[in-house]
Amino acid sequence: MKKQITILTLSFGLWGITSQEVQMPFINRYETVYIDDGKILMRVDANHRSEFVVEEGTEIIGAYSFFACTGLTSVVIPDTVTHIMNDAFYNCWSLTNVVFGNNLCIIGKRAFNGCSKLQNVNLPNSVENINDMAFSGCPLKNGIKFGNNIKQIGWYSLGTGLSSYTELEFNEGLESLGNFSINSSQIGIITLPSTLTNITPPLVSRCNNLTNILISVDNPRYLSVDGVLYDRIRNSLVLFPMGRDDTHFTVPDWVSTIDAYAFYGSKISNVILHSNVKFTNDFAFSNINKNNNAEYQYAISVSIHPDNQWLRVENKRVVQIQKHEETKANNQ
Repeated sequence: MKKQITILTLSFGLWGITSQEVQMPFINRYETVYIDDGKILMRVDANHRSEFVVEEGTEIIGAYSFFACTGLTSVVIPDTVTHIMNDAFYNCWSLTNVVFGNNLCIIGKRAFNGCSKLQNVNLPNSVENINDMAFSGCPLKNGIKFGNNIKQIGWYSLGTGLSSYTELEFNEGLESLGNFSINSSQIGIITLPSTLTNITPPLVSRCNNLTNILISVDNPRYLSVDGVLYDRIRNSLVLFPMGRDDTHFTVPDWVSTIDAYAFYGSKISNVILHSNVKFTNDFAFSNINKNNNAEYQYAISVSIHPDNQWLRVENKRVVQIQKHEETKANNQ
């Protein structure tokens, strides 16, 4: 007889709390368990085998279903699978080969995080969302290839999977890029589509050769001027390419905001702000210090136009005048 566990579900109705007992299979980590008529794979016994073939008809690979299956080297995912949930293959240290089905749509957070022997990933055209840290901790020396239907790339979701690219062009349809989603010292040019409407800074990491960020002229929000990325809705400077040799930069006079990490990793030593700049994010001019201990410092000197009524430099930091005066008054 199958072992059972009781799940107590609570609902908050008009007259109080009600409960309902639901019988579910007891999940032993040393046996393979499918639920919902085989549509959801909950747990596998892959510690006892090097290869695993997910059954045809499975639609969802559940969270933690292969968690720390350290003996697993290869997995085959059928075309019926549409979702790989969070942490599904987390810390499968020996995994070297994954065959993805042609209808996979969503890859969850940290789904393959820590798969330290995974060198190559070929995703089908059906994939739309690659969530935060999905392939973080994977060496991916042979790169990651994704199809034409990607809509969302989350925070550090591609890990080092772009290291083989010297030019990176995203297809139309991409809507969102998370912070550190582009991480490669080889990339010199990034081209973004008209459909991209959300960027979470800092967009890039270790892109020491990045000299130009280009974007479709049809993009309603972002634009590129001389290879520098701006937000036309917020009138902000989003990102200055860190691979340029420029040491001085004058912000265009139509810009009113400098975004977080706008000059992250760049060689710029001096920035000139016009009178129209009203706001600079706390980390707008920051950089990793030379000791690489992840502490931020203001490595860039800033010159502000004398007619600027909103900002001033104090102790090498750019401060908002009104906010600064209010803080001083409250502390007195």
